[in-house]
Amino acid sequence: MKNLATSLGFFEALIWILAITQVLQHLNHWCSYLAYASGFAAGNFVGLLLEERFAVGSLVIRLITFKESPNLANALWRAGFGVTTLDAQGETGSVKIIFTVLKRRNLEEAMTLIKKFDPDAFYTIEDVRFFKETIRSLPLHRKCGFSDCS
Repeated sequence: MKNLATSLGFFEALIWILAITQVLQHLNHWCSYLAYASGFAAGNFVGLLLEERFAVGSLVIRLITFKESPNLANALWRAGFGVTTLDAQGETGSVKIIFTVLKRRNLEEAMTLIKKFDPDAFYTIEDVRFFKETIRSLPLHRKCGFSDCS
């Protein structure tokens, strides 16, 4: 979406130049300052709403759970999220680290599952710039719905 970003950046700069020109031409009118600040704030608000609505891009969620959480990992996996788990050692003892990469538009669904299965989990959410999708599908057992029923 580089072309769209470039075009929007051009118009953003053009609007800024026009607005600041008006403010500088009317330095003795306090309304100019108020109008500029209000326009800037409104632009930020609308931009955030649009970014939230379109939710373009990918995120990585890094969960650190202090209890054995196979249900959390399984719930994320069943919902279609790729899941990788690691055993680790934290300051207070053994922990489980769960990684998942997801589309931004699916963040609310993932967070609902996390809060349902482990409300005390520590997590960070970061933007992912690039990733290579290399998920290998494993055959599922009919009995449990997972590749490993143990």
